[in-house]
Amino acid sequence: MKRLLSLLTALMMLLALLPATAEGADLTGIWYLSSVMVGETEVNPTVMGMNLSFDLQADGTAVAIMANPDGAEEQTAAWALNDEGALVISQDGEDTVFTVGDGKLEGDLGGVIGVFTREAPAAVEAPAPVAADSEDAFLGSWTLTKVDMDGTIMPVDILSTAGMEINAALTVEAGKASVVLTFFGSELPAVEGATTFVDGALAMTVEGLEEPISISLCDNGELYAVISVSALNSSLPMYFAHAE
Repeated sequence: MKRLLSLLTALMMLLALLPATAEGADLTGIWYLSSVMVGETEVNPTVMGMNLSFDLQADGTAVAIMANPDGAEEQTAAWALNDEGALVISQDGEDTVFTVGDGKLEGDLGGVIGVFTREAPAAVEAPAPVAADSEDAFLGSWTLTKVDMDGTIMPVDILSTAGMEINAALTVEAGKASVVLTFFGSELPAVEGATTFVDGALAMTVEGLEEPISISLCDNGELYAVISVSALNSSLPMYFAHAE
């Protein structure tokens, strides 16, 4: 009897040392989308207005919650671990596979890699304009990083993955500036004009536009400007980073 008890005790200790993912017990609970990977670019989803989480319940049900300013949308699916120890969420006959490790779940969310953690990501505010000390803060070559799409800040890498290819190069010299846009592989006519440093920003006067284009310095070192895109017959708020 003592030998049997010793064997049972040893077995219980061994089971306690096995990874919790073997039974999936450590996966139950809420997981938050904390970052999105596009190639080697990591983006905080809150910048893009993305607030996604899912609750893995003990009965094998997964409840996905997408929050937005108007409320929250919920969808129900099923979850399980496959033979390789990966998390599989199944809905309407389609499976999404997430690798499990280091307190993270990583899976393909339609062309981008979503990384989920136990903690919700900290909210990140959009870059805010600040007054520059002089025109020198604007000089040089700048590349498009993000576009404001109706209040949602979208990195250009994300837009490209979604099928909207847009790039822009901003060049600022003393007294003048130009923006060259590439839209779906086609280079558009340059937007260019003379610049004047006024109240901490640049005012670019462009022929054919009633009002000058304001180019502002942001608190993160980027430049912000609303640029006319002829291919869209509208203007887009754009953020530019200093070209390396």
